[in-house]
Amino acid sequence: MILIGIVQSLLSAPPPTIFPAPNADDIHPGETLAIRFAKKVTDNLDVSLRDSTGQIVQVKTDIPDGRTLIIQPVVPLAWQAEYALCFTAANGRLRGLLPGKPRTCSMFQTMAKREPIDNLDAPILIAEGRDRPKSRYYTAILQAEGLSSYSTISVEDLTKNDLAGRAVLILDTDKLPTALQKPLKSWVTSGGLLIAMRPGTELRQFFGLSDKSDETFDSALLAPNASSSISTGLSRVPFQIHGPIDLITAAPAVNNDQFSLARLVDFAGNLVGDQTVTWMKIGKGHIA
Repeated sequence: MILIGIVQSLLSAPPPTIFPAPNADDIHPGETLAIRFAKKVTDNLDVSLRDSTGQIVQVKTDIPDGRTLIIQPVVPLAWQAEYALCFTAANGRLRGLLPGKPRTCSMFQTMAKREPIDNLDAPILIAEGRDRPKSRYYTAILQAEGLSSYSTISVEDLTKNDLAGRAVLILDTDKLPTALQKPLKSWVTSGGLLIAMRPGTELRQFFGLSDKSDETFDSALLAPNASSSISTGLSRVPFQIHGPIDLITAAPAVNNDQFSLARLVDFAGNLVGDQTVTWMKIGKGHIA
């Protein structure tokens, strides 16, 4: 009777919710995948991600709340490629009791690489990382601020020639291609402004920051620095931002109020970590 009850419970449970949804065709290559189960999962799940040739894609998995399986590819997926996310919904014990239970597979396709906005006279260049799903928001943010003269390019297509004549580079990626390191530093020291969004390990070393995160959290309040001339005109009231937010050790030069544009505070008003939005002068240019 107990076995029958377990089987009936399994068969009557709502099916898991899968992201990406089956047959989705506009998924960003850096997006996190997820499977949400109706009930808590007590055992390891048999999960796999394969490309169109059947090759296994290495992933990291986590079940932070016992019901939602988070699946993060170790390396960002390819642009405009098909993938199959497959799993067995039952836990290990039930797989043994129900050996014929089929695996569930959800097919999806990543989006095409965005065609670059190739405005050679634009002073602002946005380099979008294949690993950063939110990088496409920056064009909308610039437009909302009335800054319409910009170009966009994928980080993997970025070369030193693309930096020529630019005043600002907004760089959103975890890893900087090796071939770009020297040209980028030369461009900055010659007068360019590099704005790096949540720099990863390699970019932290490039900036002289710690390559390790002391902690990562999801939400905090951002408080503009009242003494900074750059933030003049901005509200001084802390406003909520959402993560992930890496807590890292600042470089000596950054750990100085004259280089700080904003700080993080918790919801009790206490300072969190070192400076949050910072800039530093390198040669004739700046890094933010």
